[in-house]
Amino acid sequence: SGSSVTAAAQARMMKQFEAGGATPAAAAAMVAQAQAESSMNPRASNAGHVGLFQWSARRRAAILAGTGIDVATASSEQQTKAALWELRTKYPKLWAQMNSEGASAAGRDATLGFERPGEVNGLSAAQEADRRAQMASRILGRQPTGAALGAVLARLRAAQHTTNTNNHVHMPITVHAKSADARGIGREVGGAVRQALLVMQANTGLA
Repeated sequence: SGSSVTAAAQARMMKQFEAGGATPAAAAAMVAQAQAESSMNPRASNAGHVGLFQWSARRRAAILAGTGIDVATASSEQQTKAALWELRTKYPKLWAQMNSEGASAAGRDATLGFERPGEVNGLSAAQEADRRAQMASRILGRQPTGAALGAVLARLRAAQHTTNTNNHVHMPITVHAKSADARGIGREVGGAVRQALLVMQANTGLA
């Protein structure tokens, strides 16, 4: 079905963004942009904007010059590679910020900082950013439990670095996911994270 094809495309893009250095949350944020901009269609075209992320002619030319990739004709994988190149070279502060956030915040920041849409179907840019933030959270939630936990760990590591940059703190997190249902797994992940926070507080003197 169309939904299963879309889900498979989203999962492939998630993996490629993660392989390129994105946290699961940041990867989900970028998948949300592709879903909103082009419905995951690499051949999408609208008013001079092309590809998965609906690049303008100016950005298309810059990507071509920097990577040799023409996003108007490239595969989904090559377009994802182009988006990674843009994030790293053209939007490094945004890239770093997205990789320190949860999926919702990263989705909002990617909307306003990477795509910068105008009014979309009667929604203001801020409202559209909120919509895509929710979309990013849903996309991350559909990934395997390990990806969702990875997003939590990334936020914990960022908080740890911010609050105690001079100490080396180790936060082992073990999740015994015996439950088969999503709610049960969520409880187990939550318990593991709470235990890790207690360890971090003890090691940093924040307890």
